[in-house]
Amino acid sequence: MLHLLPRPSNALYLANDAGPWQGPVTVGKGKTLKNSQCTVHVGSSSVKTSGKTLTLNLSVTFNTGFAGTKNIYMEVANATQNSGWSLEGSWLVP
Repeated sequence: MLHLLPRPSNALYLANDAGPWQGPVTVGKGKTLKNSQCTVHVGSSSVKTSGKTLTLNLSVTFNTGFAGTKNIYMEVANATQNSGWSLEGSWLVP
């Protein structure tokens, strides 16, 4: 699981294999977050806003053995509200 804190921090967290979050790492900085499933290259990822739209482009490398169809779950939260996790799409990892 990946978690993005809102602007202005643009901080990413990634769940490690035991469940706790690792991070924060600021989007655009030359660091990585990794677990047994993937590596998120935070330095080559980007985040931008336009009005009420936030676009997050992640550079992700999947580890061997993590191939197949994967689901994308997203959660939106601020200081007072939380949407909960919802399935927003899927893709095929070769």
